[in-house]
Amino acid sequence: LDDDIHTVKQKMFQNTMRILDENLTALNEEALQSAVDLVISSKRIIFLGFGSAGIVAADGCFKFSELGLTCHYSADPHFNVVLLTEPQDGDVVFCVSYTGESRDVLIPAERAKPVAKVIALTGSADSPLGKIADVCITTIAEEKNYRTDVMISRLVQQSVINILYVLVGLRKGSRTMKRLSKIHRSVSYLRV
Repeated sequence: LDDDIHTVKQKMFQNTMRILDENLTALNEEALQSAVDLVISSKRIIFLGFGSAGIVAADGCFKFSELGLTCHYSADPHFNVVLLTEPQDGDVVFCVSYTGESRDVLIPAERAKPVAKVIALTGSADSPLGKIADVCITTIAEEKNYRTDVMISRLVQQSVINILYVLVGLRKGSRTMKRLSKIHRSVSYLRV
């Protein structure tokens, strides 16, 4: 409570860098590769996540849409249930939940199996979400009861989304760069 601006800044950056460094070492590359394989072979990707995880899920939906993949995200759990009532071959449900216990994520993902494949971005492979996932990417964030830990977990999860985005883009090859250039030109009229 007595920390000044300089101390808060130091603590936030140092803790964030430490956690990112721990994840750099701990992230399972086989899980990342399996996730890339599922994303590349998908017909549509439904992103699920709420609260802070919803920001990450929405970012993933946007990024993978840029790569030409058919993606869906909604902050409305009812919409997601409707979307996944009749899962289709080629569906991938990409779930973001650090605790792996969010019912709004867990229930529709569980019901979509075995037709749909599930990718979990979570804090524990032993969580309910981790246990139902076909591919489980686990991150370290030291979530406790502090709001700063939630912010750090979101940064780590967004870093994983960025890694997958680049890996999928590289796998898709030169046509990806052409598409991204075209998108950049298309949205340029929105800038002042």
